[in-house]
Amino acid sequence: VARLPESLKQQPVVMFCTGGIRCEKAGPYLEQAGFSQVYQLDGGILKYFEEVGGDHYDGECFVFDQRVAVDPALRETTTTQCYVCQQVVTPEDQQSERYVPGRSCPACYRDEAQRMADRLAERHRQVRQLTAVLPGSQPWFNRRPLNVPERFAGRPLLDFLDEWHPQVGRPEWLRRIQEGLIVPGKSTGRSRRRRAITEPIPLSPDRIVREGERFEHLQPESTEPDVNGDIRFLYEDDDYIVISKPAPLPMHACGRFHRNTLRHFINAMYSPERPHMVHRLDANTSGVLLMCRRQRIARLIQPQLENRTVSKVYLARVHGHPVADHFLCQAPLGREAEHGGVREPGHREDDTIGNHSREAMTQLTVIARSADGTSLIEARPITGRTNQIRAHLWSCGFPICGDPAYLPDGQLGVNRTLHPDEPPMHLHAASIRFRDSSGNDRRFEAPLPDWY
Repeated sequence: VARLPESLKQQPVVMFCTGGIRCEKAGPYLEQAGFSQVYQLDGGILKYFEEVGGDHYDGECFVFDQRVAVDPALRETTTTQCYVCQQVVTPEDQQSERYVPGRSCPACYRDEAQRMADRLAERHRQVRQLTAVLPGSQPWFNRRPLNVPERFAGRPLLDFLDEWHPQVGRPEWLRRIQEGLIVPGKSTGRSRRRRAITEPIPLSPDRIVREGERFEHLQPESTEPDVNGDIRFLYEDDDYIVISKPAPLPMHACGRFHRNTLRHFINAMYSPERPHMVHRLDANTSGVLLMCRRQRIARLIQPQLENRTVSKVYLARVHGHPVADHFLCQAPLGREAEHGGVREPGHREDDTIGNHSREAMTQLTVIARSADGTSLIEARPITGRTNQIRAHLWSCGFPICGDPAYLPDGQLGVNRTLHPDEPPMHLHAASIRFRDSSGNDRRFEAPLPDWY
């Protein structure tokens, strides 16, 4: 009504609807808006059909029941309705290959590329909403698990905590034990019921711990460091989810992170689904990441990872200029991280594979040597050990720029998660290739990082 021309207010306006009820509401509305000659078809168009037939009427009449449309003789026509978008579908439209009853019509049809774009756009909307205020930034009561590794068996509790997480400091761990913030971990069944009667029992810092024993670190009013929530969805279907993971962003709960993790974000977006993360990237590593939406599909991918038939390509900017354009690093890596969470490479001549370290191999190719003293490296891991590319490049004398753990000049730091405001670690998972459930070769690439 607001868009009608002013000159129409002095001309006859005739309206009709199916039975007249809507006109009885619209007529007075038009008069209030200044229209002086407003008429309606008495009894609506259906009454007109009964008394006059089809004279002066062209087309069919949409009706609000299961018939969808009738002709002037009040006979149901073959016109139907798309129950996806509610658009009327004419007999001509029904001949289109884009008309699939219950799924699409020419008005709402989307080809596979359009459907994928719509699906990914919705995922990006969800992740923006989820990370607008990072969930871990809101104070909450956190219970962090502390599982005792074999090497700490028979040691006092305080020694275990201090050596397992030295960044906290021994005096601080002692204070937390004395204040009851370190408690036995939850168990199941009968032992849990028994514990409910006898605990809480204050733990002693001299309490001897056992291999595999579980404690919990209580953290009231817990908050987590900020992360980069700019997750980019690259592909999604009924079997797979492929994203470009930003950095820094931990994948799983660890250290100070629980809710500000990729796992927490994905679970919140796909609930009640829990997509399977069949491989991992370090918190400070960006790039392509594959997830499976069903256990059956994950079981098809896992053997490919174990048999080394999944091809992964990484890009890294490193300090220094390698002499060779192509080289292979085979330094074995420790099974467990040492102080600071760093897995330091060993040497084949002084380390027994299988006892203290695990075999690790990375193919490295120089893409470019820059004037600033850095080089761009393509890394193809043959094995899939934690921190493998970072440790191997460091052991070869070419540490990755921005790496907080593997530093220049053979120095080691702490394997911590960087803050989003810090310079990023220059390691990026560029592509992944695997075979899907139909045996087809699938390859996905992540957008290149800014530092490339």
